[in-house]
Amino acid sequence: MKKCVFAGTFDPITLGHTDIIKRALSLFDEVHVLVAVNPDKKCLIDASERVNMAKTATAKYSTEDKRIVCVAWERPLFEYCLKEGVYHIVKGVRNTVDFEYEKTLALQTKALCPSVETVLLYSDPSLDHISSSYVRGLIRYGMDVKGAVPEEIEELLLKK
Repeated sequence: MKKCVFAGTFDPITLGHTDIIKRALSLFDEVHVLVAVNPDKKCLIDASERVNMAKTATAKYSTEDKRIVCVAWERPLFEYCLKEGVYHIVKGVRNTVDFEYEKTLALQTKALCPSVETVLLYSDPSLDHISSSYVRGLIRYGMDVKGAVPEEIEELLLKK
């Protein structure tokens, strides 16, 4: 079984994230959505809520032959890969800034764990402008998040 991990803070999960997850499922049998817990980063949504939102937003993509696992993790990503036998990391990139950042992380991961490969998937151009910080800004000002996040979590975010 070919598995990959798609890691991020997902604060909150966006349509861009779910697009990458859906596309990763066409390449891998199992996608681990790893909700990063970083004590140095102040998140709007706590980790358990972010995991639940990821599960809710991706439930429709998980079938008998294609599985999605959503978990929180606060250790280095390569440690999760080794623990779970996942040897591919999938990352989404929207622009050259994302590419350079993800390239550096991929090289660092490779230095620490040579058995893990990073696969970059370019975002759907119609979703390029969407990021978690963009969505947090919409929430902060009481604006509509429709079209930026999966419909399944719109109501959950309204409560924020």
